[in-house]
Amino acid sequence: MGLLTSLVLLSLVCAGYACKSSLYGKWTDAKTNKVVTFDSKGVTGWDVSLFSYQVTSWKCHDESTDQILLSSSPMSIYSMNFVVYRCLQLKKETDCKYTITFQNAEESNAGNARVSVLLEDDVATLSMCSAGEGESRTITKNDCN
Repeated sequence: MGLLTSLVLLSLVCAGYACKSSLYGKWTDAKTNKVVTFDSKGVTGWDVSLFSYQVTSWKCHDESTDQILLSSSPMSIYSMNFVVYRCLQLKKETDCKYTITFQNAEESNAGNARVSVLLEDDVATLSMCSAGEGESRTITKNDCN
C-alpha cells in the first residue's frame, strides 16, 4: 500500500472521530448552565443516564454542514451491546454563540433525554436525525470576545 493510499485511509478512519474544529473549546449550555467541551476526541458535558450506565463522553460519528451525530462507547446491557446516539443541528449565531437542537425523540430509558439507543451492530447515520423532533438551546463559547 502506497503512502497516499495510507493517508487517505487514515483520514477516512479519523473523520468519524473528530468534531468540527470551529467548535473546539469550552461552551456554556444556557439551559443547564454546564460546560460542554468540544475537542479532537469528541464532546463532554452532555451526560445521559441509561439504566445504571452513564454516558459522559461522545465521539463525533457522522456530520454534515449543519448537523453532528454523536455516539457513545458501546455498553453491555442484558448481554447485548448498545450505543447511544445524539443528533445535533447547529445554527451559528456568531463565532461565540450557536443555537443547537437535539433532534432525537425523547428516550424513556434515558430519563427522557433526546437520544437514540441502537444495538452496536446497527448502522447509524445522519439520516436517523429527525428535523421534526427537537429541543433547542443556546451554547456560548467561554472566554470569547
